[in-house]
Formats: sequence, structure tokens, C-alpha cells
Amino acid sequence: MDYKLLIAGEWVGGGTLLEVTNKYNGKVIGTLPAASSEMLDAAIAAAERAEDVMAEMPAHKRADILLRTAALIRERADDLAKTIAAEAGKAMKFARAEVDRAARSPSPPRKPSGCTARPSRWMPSRRERATLAFSPAVP
Repeated sequence: MDYKLLIAGEWVGGGTLLEVTNKYNGKVIGTLPAASSEMLDAAIAAAERAEDVMAEMPAHKRADILLRTAALIRERADDLAKTIAAEAGKAMKFARAEVDRAARSPSPPRKPSGCTARPSRWMPSRRERATLAFSPAVP
């Protein structure tokens, strides 16, 4: 499979190609372009612009991005695990665990069964966010 680099929201190819090999059998499983210094500069500039955008974005919107990302990881879990296993030479069960862990990372904590205590939350509920949005600022 031929891969490209995602720079400033666009898939970029060209230049010298690097081969990605299966660590177990040495077969080429894909190629990707080596980033030129111009591509690297463009990627860094895009990341710096994105940092400013993300810093201004409310936490709940950043959380939505992470949750959508987790959903996409779960949708492609099998393909991702196969790629990790081939590229890193890992056993499939460990590659699947890695993908599962990546998909779970942005999830809020769950209340253990039989527990009556409310779990600590990583972000306010929708109702709390609405209340906070319309509350006067406290000096």
C-alpha cells in the first residue's frame, strides 16, 4: 500500500519513497514519502496554526474531536491491528490491545458495577456546560 503524508489538511506525496517492511518476514508492506525540508517546514507551520486554534476552542469541542477520533479508530480496528502487527512484528493480540487502548484513551471513566459513588468526570455534562456558558464570570 502506498501512503502519503498529511500536511496542513492535504495528503502529500512525491519525492524519495521509504519502504515499510514486515518485521517478521521482511516483505514490503507499503511505501511512504520521505518528508523534504519544505514539507517539514509546512507541517510545523500548520501545527503551530492549529495550536492557536485548539487553544481558543472550548474543552467540550476538543473532547468531541477526540471522541470522533476514537470512533474512527474502533471502525478501523482490524486494519490498524494488522498494520501494527506487520510493521512492528507484534503478535496480533498485542496489536489489537494497542488499538483498543488508543480508542479508549479519550473515554470518560466508568463507574464500577455495584458502586453507588459518582465517578469523577473528565468534563462537565451538557447541562453543566450550558449553565457555565450563561453564568456570570466570577472575579
